Amino acid sequence: MLPALGPAFARPELYRGLADTGVTELQQSLIETRLDVLVDPVGSGQIQGVAAFASLHVSVTFAAALFMMRTKQKPLWQTVTWIFFGATVIATLYFGWHYILDDIAGMVIGWAAVTLGAWVTGNRRKRAQQSKEADAIAAEQREEPALAEAS
Repeated sequence: MLPALGPAFARPELYRGLADTGVTELQQSLIETRLDVLVDPVGSGQIQGVAAFASLHVSVTFAAALFMMRTKQKPLWQTVTWIFFGATVIATLYFGWHYILDDIAGMVIGWAAVTLGAWVTGNRRKRAQQSKEADAIAAEQREEPALAEAS
């Protein structure tokens, strides 16, 4: 019924010193909406949108970075997505959207999503099979010069 609250919502006084930005305006709006819903859950006509555990911000950005890495995308795109993921983690902590544990749980969800997606689509098996084939080709290439020398 009542979701976990991030630090900016559990202890808003600690975050009042942040510069006024779109993020702080959104947080203030969410706090006001939450209070309206708590006072009158049915009659407020509002949706309570404050929740901390787990961080879906981190989950989505981690899944994107992991996907880019596992599918061997261009190094530039891998780097960009990992940097974006790192910036997202820092931002969620700095602005008080999430605690560290919320971000860790978000990473677990992102990992599970990518891993399950690979398994369901058969890409995990393909990658393992391709790896075995690559190992076999490499072994053959090492053996060819040895056979030529023996002849």
